Amino acid sequence: MSDTLAQMSLKVLRNAKIPNNNSTPANNAITDIKQYLNQRAKSVWARRLFREYIILGSKSVLASIKTITLGSITIESGFDTDGRGRDAAFYEIGAVREGDNPLLPEDIGAINSVDPGIWASTTAPVHFINRGQSGIHLLGAYSANTTLSFWGKAGFQDLADAETWILGDSDALIEGATADMYTYWWEDHATAMKHEAKFENAIKLLVDAQEVQGASKRRIIPKMQIGLSSQVSYTSKTGV
Repeated sequence: MSDTLAQMSLKVLRNAKIPNNNSTPANNAITDIKQYLNQRAKSVWARRLFREYIILGSKSVLASIKTITLGSITIESGFDTDGRGRDAAFYEIGAVREGDNPLLPEDIGAINSVDPGIWASTTAPVHFINRGQSGIHLLGAYSANTTLSFWGKAGFQDLADAETWILGDSDALIEGATADMYTYWWEDHATAMKHEAKFENAIKLLVDAQEVQGASKRRIIPKMQIGLSSQVSYTSKTGV
């Protein structure tokens, strides 16, 4: 079972050869260690979309609305729980659909050369431009209020003392924070690099495990098109 933040901090303290004697230096070290642990967890979260951070939501869009902010999307039940390093709010949108119809993402660098008329489109099909943490901008318009569904990446929030990391691998965070302690407290970069290597190896194994799980399922991806065409064809990464 994974360690809590408080338990991880004590293991890092031991790795850094600092006595756990409730002294001021020990308490200061634990404060820094918890910060390092959360920084390491956030750095892993930032690398990719892990399954545990997938989030779903929906929004009824008025016919006149063009810009949709992340905070305006209602999170679906079952994806609305904070904690363990997860903030139950959209950090970024990955895909949008209206009913069973996907909204195609447009590449702003290609629109002008392929189909500049899409900028001024006031009819369906509606496409979108991803604006990152600012949400999305719709290209085209609906003639009536329309409910859109969204999936994407949930945000990160710091672990609390009694919380375990949602990705589970506390050993990885311990190695990463130990590397930070040797870097910033002891300035022992040789030892820090040894723990850094263990951290990176643990994260690689974590990522590999996620990809092995995902590869066991058929993955369907759309062939992206630029412009106003509503036709969408699909292909499988397995070739099926």
